[in-house]
This record gives sequence, C-alpha cells and structure tokens, in this order.
Amino acid sequence: MVVRISTGKSIHGVVRYNETKRNQSVAKLIGSQGFAKGVENLTASQLAKRFEMLTSLNRRTKTNAVHISLNFAPGEKLSEEKLNTISQSYLDKIGFGIQPYLIYQHQDAGHPHIHLITVNIDREGKRIETHNLGKIQSEQARKEIEREFGLVPAEKQQRIGPSLQELGKLIYGKETSKSSINTVLNQVWANYVFTSLGEYNAILSGFGVTAYRGEKDSQRYQRGGLVYHVLDEKGSRKGVPIKASSFHLNPTLKKLERKFSQDQAKKKELLREVKPRVSELLQKSKSLDLFIGD
Repeated sequence: MVVRISTGKSIHGVVRYNETKRNQSVAKLIGSQGFAKGVENLTASQLAKRFEMLTSLNRRTKTNAVHISLNFAPGEKLSEEKLNTISQSYLDKIGFGIQPYLIYQHQDAGHPHIHLITVNIDREGKRIETHNLGKIQSEQARKEIEREFGLVPAEKQQRIGPSLQELGKLIYGKETSKSSINTVLNQVWANYVFTSLGEYNAILSGFGVTAYRGEKDSQRYQRGGLVYHVLDEKGSRKGVPIKASSFHLNPTLKKLERKFSQDQAKKKELLREVKPRVSELLQKSKSLDLFIGD
C-alpha cells in the first residue's frame, strides 16, 4: 500500500476535486464519519461546511485541509467494506480516528486507490500535528495495515501512476484540461529536482506546460501569485490561466520556494554521486559515441 499525504489551505478545493471526479463517474463516495445520513446527496459546498465547523474554531491555523490517498497494487480486489475498514484503521493509527472524514474510491487509474479527506482541527479547536506525519506515524501505520490485511507492501509495488515516458507532451487544443496539467505537475514534482523557477519551467516546458508569475508590475507578481498555462508548439502561453492553488498539489510560489531550498541539498548529493561515475566513464571511453553508449 502506497500512501500519499498532502495538506493545504482550502478544504473546499479538496472536496470539490473529489466531487468533480464523482460527477464524472470516475469516483464514488463509499464512506464517511461525522456526517448526517444522506451524505451522498450533499453538494460540495455543504460537505465542506461540515469541515469548516471545525476549522472555524482555530483561525490561526491556515493549513488545515488534509488529503490522503491510499494506493493498492493492481490486482488487489478490495470490497467497499474492506476499504472502509482499512481507512478507519489507518486514520486511527495516525491520530485522526475521531475526526470527520470522507472516503472516495477512484476508478481513474490502473490500480485500486481511495482518497481520504479530513481536517487537522479537532472539536476543541486544537491543531493536530501534521509535521513529519508521512515519515513517522503514516509509515508505521502503513506497515501494520499491510501485515494486518495481507496487502502488497509499498516496497514491492510497481510505480504508481504514468511514467514520464508515458506522459508525453500536452498538445494545445487537444489535451489541455486541468486534470492533464495536474498529472504533469504530480509527475514532475515526484521525479525531478529543481532549485529555481527557471529550472522548474525548463522541465515543465518539455511536457507543454509553464508556470507564470505575470509581468513584474502586475498585481499577481507583486502578491506572489502563480498560474499555469499550456504551451503551443512555439512555446507560447495559451488558454485560460489556472491558479496554482486550484490544483490538488497546491504548487504555489511559496510552496515552490520551499522545494527549491530542499532540493539544493538534494542537488549537491546527486552531484557527489554522479561526478565519480562521469569521471570513470570519461577515462574508459575513447570517443563521444562510446561515452554516450556507456
């Protein structure tokens, strides 16, 4: 079982993302806690308001939305009842067991997976700590659940989601939906190291996408805003700009700057690993063709 955890400032956005999938018939609301009967008939706004009853108790905590996906190996056939049991067990183990939550089963990928939505503000208005949640509580919970339910361990699962080669380049006018851009962003963030907006855009452009701050004298630029565009074949921005905060990943400028800082250390580590290998190959290879072949 592969677990992915993301936090954000918009519970509305998280609920809307999953409800949109449900309206497209590629997701199903299979479970909930802390909601009245008939939850499946509520609108996205009504669902979000239930969570806001808690977040309103702590206005200081801005990052309060918690979105978790539990990804299972292809071929694992799990009933809705089993998925609900796994979800409850997982949330109990990471300290969110008594929080209200929603469980969506998605059918838009080549493997079984569910999305869990909750908030990190409890009924007393106290914030539930999420720092290192993925590295500590979640890792322990994952391993315990894998053993308890006989699931394929994360270490033995094949890559989740499309590979970069399978992803290809978005073609303006043919494949420019928000979900397509979202797929590109998820894969780029998961597979690349970048330490500046220039490096980031150099990578994104290979997939027909760009991140744009606006002109330097624009309000968007001055306020640290960021939008995403699809590029045409000439590399020009096309289509309606999509706000960074509207994506599930929440790839805003502020979040990017944190990643730039984190990736500085990763880049140094990668260089230390690569340099000896390159030097070794240069010494062995007598020509550029042989070097590339090696």
